[in-house]
Amino acid sequence: MRARVVLACLFSVSLAAVSFVGCAGGGDASTTGTGGSGNTSGTGGTDGGSGTGGSGNTSGTGGSGGTGATGGTGGGAGMDGGAGDASLGGAAGMAGGAGMAGMAGVGGAAGMAGAGGTDGGACSTGCPANMWDIDNNPLTGTCGCEYSCVKKGNADPIDPNYEDDNCDGGDGLVEQCVYVSTSQGSDATGDGTRNKPLATIAAAIAHAKSFGVPAVCLSGEQYNENVTVESGISVYGGFDQNDANFKFRRSASATTIVQAQGTVFHVPTIAVDTHIEGLT
Repeated sequence: MRARVVLACLFSVSLAAVSFVGCAGGGDASTTGTGGSGNTSGTGGTDGGSGTGGSGNTSGTGGSGGTGATGGTGGGAGMDGGAGDASLGGAAGMAGGAGMAGMAGVGGAAGMAGAGGTDGGACSTGCPANMWDIDNNPLTGTCGCEYSCVKKGNADPIDPNYEDDNCDGGDGLVEQCVYVSTSQGSDATGDGTRNKPLATIAAAIAHAKSFGVPAVCLSGEQYNENVTVESGISVYGGFDQNDANFKFRRSASATTIVQAQGTVFHVPTIAVDTHIEGLT
């Protein structure tokens, strides 16, 4: 029996260089520790007599390598276990579903309508019947309409009765004439209107030709000049430049005289209607 013990000790000593297992005094050797599976460390051998230290634990599965088993009481430390297999990665999670759209906001209430305008009164529709505004003055007449006239039409040829057929303020087409006055006009600063007449018939005919105006209207004054008539530009006399209500209104009381040495009106060529009327 003692020989067995000695052999056992010798055997243990020879293994000590490799497994660092100590020889326990007395009794049988303790059981070897088992290696931990996975990441769990192995359990040491049970306490008892001297025995061989537990061998390293076997490699764990799935986790990282387990630590070596704790040696039994009196025994040497067990060997480290081998590295465990790498764990497989988990499957990717499924994508989350799209969120539901938010509800639309409620529209604001409609604004209130503005208040209606005040009534313009009796003048809101313009001039009363058969009344006309020819002086462009809102303070004269009724609603600014100071001229009484019954309109017969848009045409208004010069006539011996001095009638204003189109109610524009005078016989003939008032705005279709270049006005002339020897006393009130100026060829230098005049523009041929009733308020800024020219001074000579020759200047008026040239002005009418330049601007496409069909007539020249002469004041009730005397003109001393020879006149060359242009085809299509008529010359009319008998316009009262001093009328207080409407300057250059044609009137029976306005006498126009044109005189000169030689031929007073020279007419070289006439291709269209051209009138010379109301002169003495």
